[in-house]
Amino acid sequence: MAHRAAIYTVRVRPKRRKEEEDYRLLGDINDQGLSLAEVVAQIGNGLMEQTEEGSTRIRCYRCTRGRNEVFMMLTHGQSGVVADIFDENYRRAFHQELEHTHEVKCGVLFVLPPEQRLGWLAVHINAGRGVKGLLEKGLVKAFRA
Repeated sequence: MAHRAAIYTVRVRPKRRKEEEDYRLLGDINDQGLSLAEVVAQIGNGLMEQTEEGSTRIRCYRCTRGRNEVFMMLTHGQSGVVADIFDENYRRAFHQELEHTHEVKCGVLFVLPPEQRLGWLAVHINAGRGVKGLLEKGLVKAFRA
């Protein structure tokens, strides 16, 4: 099973503001001392997101926060696939139906220095199953709520 990592930058700016000086300090994203790490950790606890058709989903089952970082353990589930699952001796161990969901575990690490305007997100990609798109969708939805 192939494991990879992808690294992304993280910044926060007010809606409709696009100038470089508009980006907020990660330790004060609302001019009242609210840190991005605090918000991401709150959203991460219990985060669940899925595609519109519901065939792919993520779920955060563990979220821990330090001063500058947030670590999440996620499952990436996929349904809508009919498949036979075989053991190492090529004996059929399981038959997956459309309604079954298989999940893999992935981790993400946000590094969000409070005194800086630029942070980092490292995403673990397990067997080609990245969680960044659905994670971003869930975070954006929660920020807008």
